[in-house]
Order: sequence, then structure tokens, then C-alpha cells
Amino acid sequence: MIILLGFTGYLFIRNSNVFNPTLSKEVAKYQVPAKVSTDFSLETPQIKDKNVARFYLWTIEDPLLTAPGFNTGKYQNAIMMLKNENDLYVRQYNMPGNIFPLDFLNDLIEVNNAHNEFIKNPTSKTANDLLQSYKLAVKDYKQDALSLKKSSEDIIPQNIKNNLDKVYLIGVNTVSSIKTYLDDLDKIIANADALSKEVSKRENCLEKGVGCERPVDSFSKFSLEKSETTFTSQDLVPKDLVWINFATMSAITTKTGPYEVNTGCFGLTNDLKPKDILFDLFKVKKTYPLLSNPINFTQFYAQFANDRIYHFEDTYMYEGSNPQRVFIIPSNDYMCPSAQYKAKLNSINYLYSNFKDKQIFSDLLKLRGIPGNVEEFLLVGQNLEKKFFNAQFPSQADADNLVNYYGLLYRQILIWRHEKGQSNDNWLTVMFNKRMDILNLYLEYKRGLTGIDELISNLMYNLYSFRLQNDYFHERGNNSNIYVYTERSGYGLVYFPFSASFYRLNEQPEYNLKVQYNNVGKGEKYIDFKQLISEYSLEQINSWTQLFSPKYLDYLNKNALLSK
Repeated sequence: MIILLGFTGYLFIRNSNVFNPTLSKEVAKYQVPAKVSTDFSLETPQIKDKNVARFYLWTIEDPLLTAPGFNTGKYQNAIMMLKNENDLYVRQYNMPGNIFPLDFLNDLIEVNNAHNEFIKNPTSKTANDLLQSYKLAVKDYKQDALSLKKSSEDIIPQNIKNNLDKVYLIGVNTVSSIKTYLDDLDKIIANADALSKEVSKRENCLEKGVGCERPVDSFSKFSLEKSETTFTSQDLVPKDLVWINFATMSAITTKTGPYEVNTGCFGLTNDLKPKDILFDLFKVKKTYPLLSNPINFTQFYAQFANDRIYHFEDTYMYEGSNPQRVFIIPSNDYMCPSAQYKAKLNSINYLYSNFKDKQIFSDLLKLRGIPGNVEEFLLVGQNLEKKFFNAQFPSQADADNLVNYYGLLYRQILIWRHEKGQSNDNWLTVMFNKRMDILNLYLEYKRGLTGIDELISNLMYNLYSFRLQNDYFHERGNNSNIYVYTERSGYGLVYFPFSASFYRLNEQPEYNLKVQYNNVGKGEKYIDFKQLISEYSLEQINSWTQLFSPKYLDYLNKNALLSK
């Protein structure tokens, strides 16, 4: 059985106030620029080679091309299915090259295996094996990105090649352009060079003991985010009215959320900033990996329906203009190139689901004999835990604040251990023995690889579903192949620009143009339901599409919300 992941979403703009200034001051006490001791013998007593020990600490505190939460078995199955669909599509429609970076994605299996072997058995040989796996993966990362760019450029119609910044790719909920897409690929290619430099630095550390870094020294460099929300339960559409188009409600095994996440994937505010959105997360069991992606049911928004035949005109990749309003599911991969919010939702759900009932700081405060300064530090963390875990709508801002403080806790444990040397204080021994669990939680959240197999499975399904309908587009003389490269390649997911384990370039991909939808389309992108039901009758809405749940229409009708 396959566990599928999905989300339902609600769009609102949050009123944020400055984070509690007293708490900010308390956190700042522990963000002093003191460094962890260079004497690491207490942390790595089993490693006799000092260069291997330095390389080991660098690897566990800043994993490269992998991270805690990466499940090799599930990932390998997802990549196998992705390759099968890629090969079918490329062969059937005579694409000039692969849609996905298959060589690189396959390399990550060996990177993860080599990483785990080195952590388990840190020797010069296992360290060198890990370095070799890095080198191959980085080489293929760059080559796959270069191939994708060349394939895309080769099939761009000649009549628009000098006007790419005005050829818009209008997904259901975002606006991009071919130029933006190609510029993003250039950044990914440049990131390969940044990764190559990172690998060389680590190789010098291992071979010569030169330039070795302790990433923990940077764990204190963060600012508490604003995190006050004005959302209430009245903002939510009743959950029993939410309809899921690929599974019956009885197939849903778990629901969690809503979680509040900030993203530019669903339009921008009036001042062109990302919006805060509430998502429900659900999992559905299926025997085939159908739609393992986040699903955002925009209960309060509707979409212009367009005849999307994907051929190029002067400025648009679509025909038609608002013949009707439809209920939309706008979180499929082709709707927004960025995978940032999906990875963040997985991380938030992991943190909330696994640690709500076993909060770290609350447990550590139960230890006896804790000095006053240590207790003071832990109480600040306990306050951050309460703010996240006790919230009606746990938020990205509160989760980020808490996890950053977990990183600070790991750093402080090392500082306290080095200050006290071989002290047998029980509280310190317990904390020191828990340090790797704390570090792994910190990295699992920050690096965003939890559930990556589910997101990749969805990418496969989205190409599969498009292949089934693509004959229609080809019969109408369109350029669907360039559409597949620009909007179905999932470059914001499969090159991992959302994760610091992979992306080392300072400049992030743009993904979307910083414009409102109606600046490039015709009319408003979304309308809320009050406007919808004031403009259209129940009969009109019912005749348009079956995407409205009968329960939902009954609910609107009974409450006199639909015009007659």
C-alpha cells in the first residue's frame, strides 16, 4: 500500500505583530559569538585520526546532498517510477532529452548509503568513499541541468526566441515566463559549481587538515520571526464539506493541521509579498501512487477557466478568457515551480506530530541538579515549545523559531560539556548523550527531506496524467513539449533548491514573476465565494463542473448562500 500525502488549504493574509520583545532579549543572551572548543576529543573519542574527526564533525553538522529524514528505500521506489514515466513520455513524444535529472537523482542513493556508512564507521576509507559519491552526484547535477536547458532552448519556437520575457507561463495560481525559467536553470547550473567548491573544501580538510569548519558555530545566527496570527476557527470551511477528487473520504487515514505557511505560490498581497496560508494535511492509502502531492482546496477562491491548449501567442501560452468559474485544486507541481512550501509543510507536520507529546525542553527541565543559568536557557526553549505546540494553528514562524533554538541547544550542550570537561554531573551527561537526537531533529526540519519520496511520486503522476491527455494537445498543433519542460519538469523540487544540503548559491531561483495575476491576464485571478454566489446561480455553478461537492452545494443552498 502507498501512503499518499495531501493538503487542503485556506488563503488569508495574516496580521503579524513583532515577536515578544522580552523573549527576543532572552534568546539574544545565548547568541554571543563564542565558538565551540577546538578540542573535539570529548565528541569523537572513537576517531584517532584528527583529520577524519574534523571531517566527521563537519559532515554530521552540515550534511551534503543528504540529511536526516531521507528514506533511501522509499526514495529509490519513487525514483524508479519517475524514470519509467520519463522514459515513456520522452519516447512517445520524441522529446530531445530527459525531463528529470535521472542520473543525479539516482546518484543520491549512493550518497546516502556512503554517508550512513561513514557515520557508522568513520575511517579514512569511508570518508573518501563519501567524497567520491559527492563528486559523481555534483557532476551529474550540472550535466542534467545543462541538458534540460539545451533541450528547452532547442524546441522554443523561432518566432518568440527574441521575446522570451513576454511569453508568460500562466499556471493556475502563479505567473512565470520562459525567461524566468531559463534564468532559474542558470542559477541551478551555477549552484553545481558552488557544490563542487564545497566538496573540494571538505576534501582539503580530510587530506590536509586545512580549512576545516565547525558549522555549529553558525547555529546561533538567527532572528526570531514575527508570529502572531489573527486566524480563527470561523475562517475555515467545515472539513466534512471538503471534497477530494482522487480519493473518497473513507480512504483518508489521517488528518493533521491546519498549519500556517508563508508562500508566494498562491498569488501575492497587494504589496507583492507572499501570503500566509492555512493547510490541512491528510494521508490517503492507495495501491498506486496517485497524487502524493499537497492539495490546496481554495474554498474561498475560484478561478477563470481557460481553454489551455498550450500554444504560443504574442504574450500567452493559453487561449480563452474566463468563460466560467471553477473550483480549483492549485497545488499540483505544474501550478507553481517552487517546492519550498511543500517541504516546509512536511517538516512542520513531522515536528508537530512527533514531538507534541514529548517536548524536549520540558523533559530536560525535569533533570535534577541543573544550574540556574542552564535552567534559564531551558525555560526560554520551553516557552517557544508552548507557543508552537499549543497554537490553534501551528505556524511556520513559530516552528522556525523553535527549531533554531534546538540548534542553539545543541551548541550550548557542547559549550557546557567543554567547560566542565570530564564532569560526572548527571544532568550534563544526559544532555550530552541526547545531543545527536537534538541535532538530527534540527537538520531534519531545516533541510526539508522528510517525505521527499511522496513529492517525487506526485511529480511522476502529474506527467503520467498529462501523457494520457496529451494527444488532444498535439492534434491541435500546440507546443506542449516546451510546456512539459517549463512547467512539468519539477525543477524546483528535483534539483533541491529549497534545501541547504543541496543549494549553496546565495541567489535563489525566482520561480514566479513578482506581479499580480491580473497584470498579465484578463481580469481578476480569484474571487471569494461571496462574490461568486452573488454573480452566479446554483444552476450555473452546477452545470459547469463536478468539482463542487454535492455536500458543499447543499450546504450553500440550505444556508441561502446561493442565488436562485
